[in-house]
Amino acid sequence: MGLALAYAPGSEALWYLHLNVFGPFRLGDDLLVTYVDIAHGQLYLIELPLFLIASGGVYSKHRLALAIASNLSFLHAAFLACAGYAHEPVRIASLAGIADVIAPQLCLHAGLLGCALLSFSASHIIYLRAIFQEHG
Repeated sequence: MGLALAYAPGSEALWYLHLNVFGPFRLGDDLLVTYVDIAHGQLYLIELPLFLIASGGVYSKHRLALAIASNLSFLHAAFLACAGYAHEPVRIASLAGIADVIAPQLCLHAGLLGCALLSFSASHIIYLRAIFQEHG
């Protein structure tokens, strides 16, 4: 994203993507760096291992690896949502308007958590179905 902004620094769409869409990932990385002093620690410690577990599960057709990746992705989405709300700027009550009620961040966090929850639920339903078929 930084490279695209270097080529088009006046692009409103790129700035919107950088600040609003990818903002939770940046805030999560800022929060994680207080505990682990690694540049891009979120990418190397959370997202890349999660991707490798999911890819390995798809490639080897292991349901357990996919279920683990699904559960961890839900935890990661919850972490990103919490990081976004932990860094929420203080608003003055007299300046709060209708736009603050339906905030883009809320929609983004709901989308992240909703997709992760759907995957989380699907993996549990598949396992419960396999258990019920095995026992009866």
